[in-house]
Amino acid sequence: MFFLLAIKLFLVGMSEFKVVPFKYLLFANTNLSQYFFGGQLFSGMTIPFSILNILIHMILFIVVSGLFFVRKDV
Repeated sequence: MFFLLAIKLFLVGMSEFKVVPFKYLLFANTNLSQYFFGGQLFSGMTIPFSILNILIHMILFIVVSGLFFVRKDV
């Protein structure tokens, strides 16, 4: 719980300083309600951008877990 609050505060701080590369982080795109009620963290973030970013992260996590957690039995 602390991590979720800390990352949210961190992202808000980075958006105030206009640090654009942080808009590609997963946690900057998980709150899709920001598009319906306004107040996007970074400029240029849209619903398709966030959904695509979430899908890319999911594929990356699945590939990495497949590489590290699948082992051959002898």
